Amino acid sequence: MGLHGTLKTTGVLIGLALFGGCGDMTTYQPVNSGTDTPAGSFSQSQAARLAWEYRKQTNELHEAARRYELEALVKAKTLGEDSDAVRRSRQLAKEFSAAAEQVDERRFEYQRQVPHGQVY
Repeated sequence: MGLHGTLKTTGVLIGLALFGGCGDMTTYQPVNSGTDTPAGSFSQSQAARLAWEYRKQTNELHEAARRYELEALVKAKTLGEDSDAVRRSRQLAKEFSAAAEQVDERRFEYQRQVPHGQVY
């Protein structure tokens, strides 16, 4: 999946979070490199900046996944394990986690272009 597909998936997940009541995600913005250009066509400084942005985005997605998993645990205690709300929260946690993994893979593509020891 290319950058466009990853960002589209991430955007859909963020939309679900926003309309699903996750108020903390209102400031979330997916990384946009400006094009669908492959990782190999950026300069080292651009690759470093994008690697840093993708790392930040990965952390935000993992945090959203953790919040939904915690929400599912709390709902399971009050509504029961078989509740639709619990299943929905767990599904969202899985989707955010999968999106984080996709974004992290993209980060590694850019990170490989950054000279060893360069801080990004």
